[in-house]
Amino acid sequence: TRMSRRWPRFFEAFGAAAAAGLLLVVGIALFGRLLPTGDDEFVVAFDGSGDYTTVSEAVEAVDDGAVIWLGPGTYEETVEVTTDVEIRGDGEPGEVVFLVTDAGPAFRLRDADATIRDITFISQAPADPSADRRPVLDIRGGTPTIENLVVRADAPVWYRFIKLNETGEGTVIRGNESSGSIVANQGAIALIENNVLLSIDDPDWPDVPERKAVGIELERADVDLLIRGNEVNSISVMAGHAQIVGNSIHGTTLPLSMREVPDGWVLGGECGVNAIGIAEARPVLEDNQVYDHATALCGPLDLRGGEIYDNGIGLLVGPQGPLDPRFAPSLTESVIRNNGIGVQAEAFSEAVLTDVALCGNGVDIDAPITANIVQTGNAECAVVDRMAPENGLLTVAADGTSRISSIADAVTVARDGDVVHLEPGTYTETIEVTRDIEIRGQPGVIFRIPSEGPAFELTDADAVISGI
Repeated sequence: TRMSRRWPRFFEAFGAAAAAGLLLVVGIALFGRLLPTGDDEFVVAFDGSGDYTTVSEAVEAVDDGAVIWLGPGTYEETVEVTTDVEIRGDGEPGEVVFLVTDAGPAFRLRDADATIRDITFISQAPADPSADRRPVLDIRGGTPTIENLVVRADAPVWYRFIKLNETGEGTVIRGNESSGSIVANQGAIALIENNVLLSIDDPDWPDVPERKAVGIELERADVDLLIRGNEVNSISVMAGHAQIVGNSIHGTTLPLSMREVPDGWVLGGECGVNAIGIAEARPVLEDNQVYDHATALCGPLDLRGGEIYDNGIGLLVGPQGPLDPRFAPSLTESVIRNNGIGVQAEAFSEAVLTDVALCGNGVDIDAPITANIVQTGNAECAVVDRMAPENGLLTVAADGTSRISSIADAVTVARDGDVVHLEPGTYTETIEVTRDIEIRGQPGVIFRIPSEGPAFELTDADAVISGI
């Protein structure tokens, strides 16, 4: 933890230069990093060794531009932020923890260009079981930056990680990991990038049939989001504008056996990307991976590139009214493969497929005579003779539940920018990496170093390896 800036008076005898030099030596020797000595940095510590003992006290006292460091411990307060400050946890993940209770969100930001980062949050059940959980962050106005937060719940339930309202251009939500959703409404503008928003998958808890998928929800027409590079269960666009680029959108509960039966599908649960009811504000999806859903895509989407695979239904079309082109989904240069039904169209619905590859589905297109499915220049399935599209995601499971069971196989076919995602399991391989890819583990991923070589050999690769 960071030491208080209240140093003994004998430093004064050395003069400012000597004191600064000694502080530098002590800081590096004891803590391996610099101590906060600037007038705009402050420390919150429960034991009184810092400048403040509560976060609220610090936020109320400091000016715009200040950095507030939170020492390790468990905080239980609702912090009102109306100034442009930076609030950072100082410790390893799980050392600086906020409890979110009935009393309110952990942070309530109002018209603040504030930054919050490097903190762990735990959402706790309300006293009234029928009541909604409080959001972790309640944000209205300003252009905040929310980065590197870890958010968990004490039970496998749906809750709001961030409630976003009236934020301006420049708002960034990046690199967070949460089992709760981001809900945007009432004039929210934001970049939502490189987050992991997935429902709880803990073997100590049985499956909860009514579990809601976790992800990103747009609820108002004046919302405008760029959603890029996230891993989520679902994206729901009930209104507003969204550009959805390079995400991995996958379910958690679809049994593998369901994919093997091409008929008898029952539409149920939630869509991976849901835009039912939207005409004027069509979401644009580019180069996303959507898989492991009962139904992957619903509604009038503008789909460009990407892969839709291993779902019950790849695309559900209609009913959207009597052949109204505003409601017709449009797919261009996309791949729909290995689904029970590739495209399921209902009566008096319409869709336009241009250069779309339909491969390995139980049924490619299931449409009544009253539906209008327009196909032009459809691609041959040979164009998808690799395991993932460019800048895609390859999932590896050592137990064979994924189409790839070897990391080496995935790395062989990966291209620059691809992500190799490892499911929990034990791996024993030597992986040669020569491309600029990311190999991403998670809790439960174990690597046994092979006796004949290292786990990874990186040669001239700007690669990222994490979570193993």
